[in-house]
Parts: sequence; C-alpha cells; structure tokens
Amino acid sequence: MAEIRKFKCEFSDSDFKGRPKKTERLVGPKDSSTLGLGMQVVLEGGETNRHAHTGQDAAWLVLEGRARFYGKTDDDVYEIGPGEGLFMPGGQDYWFESASDKPPKILRASAKDPRVETKRLNYEDLKTWQTDLGGVRVSHK
Repeated sequence: MAEIRKFKCEFSDSDFKGRPKKTERLVGPKDSSTLGLGMQVVLEGGETNRHAHTGQDAAWLVLEGRARFYGKTDDDVYEIGPGEGLFMPGGQDYWFESASDKPPKILRASAKDPRVETKRLNYEDLKTWQTDLGGVRVSHK
C-alpha cells in the first residue's frame, strides 16, 4: 500500500544529459496504479513527435514559460502560459513544443483507465533523442 509522501517540483538530477527535454516523475507506478504526475522542461529542439496515449487522459499545467500544443492537425493550436492548462483525452494525437525564450516548466498529470491497455501510438517517427520511449508506429487515422 502506498503511503503519503511529500515531493518537490524540481529535478533530482539537473543534468539533461544532452537531451532537449527532461521529465521527472513526481508520482508514478510505485505510488499509484492509476495516477501519474510528472514535471517536464522543454529546451529548444525538445518538441515531441505526433503521438497519442491509449487508456490515459492527461492534463498539462504551465508553471513557467509558454508551451504550444498541436492537435490532429498543425492548424489545431493551443498555446498556454503560466497558470494555464490543457486537457487531453486518452487516444487523442498531439505534439508540443516550447513557445517562449524561457524553457517551459510544465506539470503533466495523467489518469489511467484500468480497463484499457495503455500504449504510446507514434504517428510520426520518434525524434533521435526519444528512442527510449518506444511505442507502436501507426498510420494516421
């Protein structure tokens, strides 16, 4: 059984190891079978590939900087800044990037549906720095 624990919104290791995006899991599978919470910082070149997560709703909240999210098409744009958030239903394809000179610091909360298999669906090839993320390469709907 998980226990109450305090956490800080900061990296346990500040080294990006040459990658343009870094994620720190604040609440993960050791804590909860359904809830996830992570902090992300996106540097220049840290944009993600177009992808989706099955069986998992997610919400982002920008703490610093600005982020730009794209939905099904690159014309479907949502730019959010400090104190603003974005909800993404499970299975919705998207990608995002930094939208400011200051690298965005973002909280990402996710909730898993235990009845649905959780998978990452990649609608584009992974970026060279994303190769450890895995997932399944699929054609766009």
